[in-house]
Amino acid sequence: MDHLPTVADPAWSPVEVPYLCKEGYDDQGFLGYPERRGWSTDLFFRGIFRQDPKSWEDTASFLQEWLYFGMLAEFLGFAPKSDDFIRRTEDGRCVITTALLYQYIDIWQRSFQRLPSKARKEYLTRIDKCRSQVVLLSGEAYKQYMLSLYQEMDEHADIDLNNLSCPLPFEVILSIKILGATLDAAGKQVSRDFRYFGWGALVIGSDPLTARMLAAGWCEAEVSRLMESCQMTGMYFASFFHRSQSKESHKQCTQNACIANRINETEYQTKHMTGGCMCSHLGPPMDQVYSILERGGLPLILLSEVTENGGADEVKMEVVAHRSPLPYVAISHVWSDGLGNVNSNTLPMCQLVHLRGLIRELYKDNQTLMAGFLKLAGKPVPLWMDTLCIPLDEKYRTLAISKMRVPFTKADRVLVLDSELQQLSCRTSDEESIMRLGCSGWMRRMWTLQEGRLAKNLYAKFADGFVDLRKTMWTLTRKGFSKRYGYQSISLEASNYLWELSPESGSTEIEGFRGRSTSKPEDFPLCLASLLGLDTAALLNGPKSHRMKKLFLMQKRASAEVLLLKGPRMLGDGNRWVPLSLEAVGITTDIVGVPHSLGLKVSLPGFIVDPPGVPRFPASYPKSVFWRYFIFEDTKNVQRQQYLVGYDSSSDLSGDETNFFSPGDSTKYAFILLNTHSAFESVRAVQVIVYQEKGGALLAKYDCRASIEVCISRVEPGSNGTADKGERQYDPDIFPDGKALMGTASRTGLEQVWIVG
Repeated sequence: MDHLPTVADPAWSPVEVPYLCKEGYDDQGFLGYPERRGWSTDLFFRGIFRQDPKSWEDTASFLQEWLYFGMLAEFLGFAPKSDDFIRRTEDGRCVITTALLYQYIDIWQRSFQRLPSKARKEYLTRIDKCRSQVVLLSGEAYKQYMLSLYQEMDEHADIDLNNLSCPLPFEVILSIKILGATLDAAGKQVSRDFRYFGWGALVIGSDPLTARMLAAGWCEAEVSRLMESCQMTGMYFASFFHRSQSKESHKQCTQNACIANRINETEYQTKHMTGGCMCSHLGPPMDQVYSILERGGLPLILLSEVTENGGADEVKMEVVAHRSPLPYVAISHVWSDGLGNVNSNTLPMCQLVHLRGLIRELYKDNQTLMAGFLKLAGKPVPLWMDTLCIPLDEKYRTLAISKMRVPFTKADRVLVLDSELQQLSCRTSDEESIMRLGCSGWMRRMWTLQEGRLAKNLYAKFADGFVDLRKTMWTLTRKGFSKRYGYQSISLEASNYLWELSPESGSTEIEGFRGRSTSKPEDFPLCLASLLGLDTAALLNGPKSHRMKKLFLMQKRASAEVLLLKGPRMLGDGNRWVPLSLEAVGITTDIVGVPHSLGLKVSLPGFIVDPPGVPRFPASYPKSVFWRYFIFEDTKNVQRQQYLVGYDSSSDLSGDETNFFSPGDSTKYAFILLNTHSAFESVRAVQVIVYQEKGGALLAKYDCRASIEVCISRVEPGSNGTADKGERQYDPDIFPDGKALMGTASRTGLEQVWIVG
């Protein structure tokens, strides 16, 4: 994979892809190649890689010839010289090299552009079939590679490796996927009709790529976030990064959330620049800060030298009110790095001297007009920083937080300070610098999203300089159209992080909060309201537990996806639809609802379930049983179609036991369907309790999340000829307790109005 960009000071050596081929690709067409070589395409697509009497070595050789070299030949229109893609190592092994790949793609591009319209369409149809098969088979190979690992980790796992294993090493599977992604990038740039194929995700911690990332100090949540932002090439590129963060600090993190940067106010300590430093703290005169806030102004801090004593390691602090066009720098930082203070609006003198130096350095080579005037007048460029400018006094703190947009909107420059970035050089590629930013602790915090989006000019401090993030975003976007297609993919994926911070990204969306966290969950609605330009003061009044619902009611619409989010919810009638956190949000639907005092109003299809109801998880339900199932028949369907409903144990509203099912319950349950995929795919749904019909709308209480799919094999009704009486015994491998409740249901209209509370 030599065609991809390299990382400065990589944590690992490049992955070597073994050359396994025993015979060369015959260049007579990808689709018929297996049969020409005596293999069954049908068996491969059924996931059966072992085909007697072929040996494992023969199978691995064939698969690399077909999926790697066959795909490449199909794309190029001719088989490349095999010697151009083989390199011999010092110890005599043959490995794959892609050093000449771009030269071959250039040849293909010139040839493709000369094709007449009809020939182009024929080519695109043929290559689509080829790539779709490679995507499917490489995905199946990866899945079975993972099954093999699970077998090795758990000797009791019931997996027959003779039938379910794949002989391809992970390195070969990875090389196939990265080659496919690179060819996709090239084809997409040359032809608008060239379809893009997804090349699959990884399983965190199990394959060698993500395992080495975790070993290098990555957090599981960081890897998970990267997997959602990047394709395989970006993942491979980032896997070479050294991480300076403590592996121990991420021990409690999960794939959904990084908790390493969350602070405990009772234990929090403001840090000095160096260990053992005992310099004094200094803060602004808070009465002046209060006065400026009361007048509706913005307090700024001036850090000047103490000239009478030399001033090398001291500063003089003044408070001034911002007046346009006075430039100032707003500091955006992560409190867990030690630049916060929970006890007073002060910082150690050493930190203040450092901040003063950073601001001077930031304007050293690129003076703005007003900054130049300040320099001539002997005045420093002032700064705004939450630690110094947001009072701890509750009255004035509320006043300052209600205007959190202002400091970052009006700042001439916003400076990002992250402890890990400040240990790294920015004298690397733009791709590496920005991928580093995307993986930083600063990028994982909630408040920093609005700080980045609101900034006119956004800079990040590295060990040896600053990176102008707005300028770099456009540079990377332009690189995304270069002819170095491996670089192109990584450039575009890196620029995605910057687009996430861009004002043009659409500040009304909440996708950017995916994987971000805050030390105080009640701060989340404040941050989102500030980002959306809503009245944060309205949220600060009243109980903190009601902030999220207030936030939704302040908006004209909300994604129906909130009904499917995991995690705690508000309790009580009309509140259960409201999640208390959006940290793990992943917006995958464009269906929207209207927030209402009684709940979220949505227009979606569903099923009304007849008694005896549906099963729930009582508090005594065994934790070891993760899934519970329920089967119902659609009485309006001519064929009486049966559906299987699945629940996971995290679907419960813990503490709200009034909604638990009990046998004989006559409660009117329903399922609201949030997507309508093809017949045999799982459909995401919300289970509700209908309590009233009003003007055609069904008023319902939110109950839990579920998934619904068509039963492929029919469940026969009981001896009494009905399918809606009591429980039936089923395969314990599918139904953990051997039972599934049987019921009937009738489908609603496609745009049934629900108000889910």
